[in-house]
Amino acid sequence: MAATRSVRENERIYRDFIEEVWNERDFDRIGEFIADECRFYDPSNTEPLYGPEEMRAYLETYDAAFPDAKIEVEDLIATEEWVAARWTATGTHEGSLMGIEPTGNDISVTALEMNRIVDGKIVEGWQVTDTLGMMQQLGVVEPFVE
Repeated sequence: MAATRSVRENERIYRDFIEEVWNERDFDRIGEFIADECRFYDPSNTEPLYGPEEMRAYLETYDAAFPDAKIEVEDLIATEEWVAARWTATGTHEGSLMGIEPTGNDISVTALEMNRIVDGKIVEGWQVTDTLGMMQQLGVVEPFVE
């Protein structure tokens, strides 16, 4: 069964957001992908992010900490309204993050993400990142098993 145009379009919107906004660091284009009314939830934040400007600030925080970071989408499932993805981010810790001074450590972090897309823009996002694994790779938390 062939995917409907909206399913394919949602896949493209998500992949383009990752590639063009994050991997190419074209933060000026965030408004093309993130709706003004967007709410983005991540357990590492105490409050949701609201709209493109807060999303930009969030991404710029990680860009400052990991300026060479790239995201590779490992798996992607799309419907006419939702895109779910598993991705891996890799990069080098070269800037301060959450009070942690640069370590120079390379990291590889996996996340699961769900985004609702309406009228060609992300209006709701949910992300769960392996923050514990990242903290272990930065040397802040000891691994459970050596």
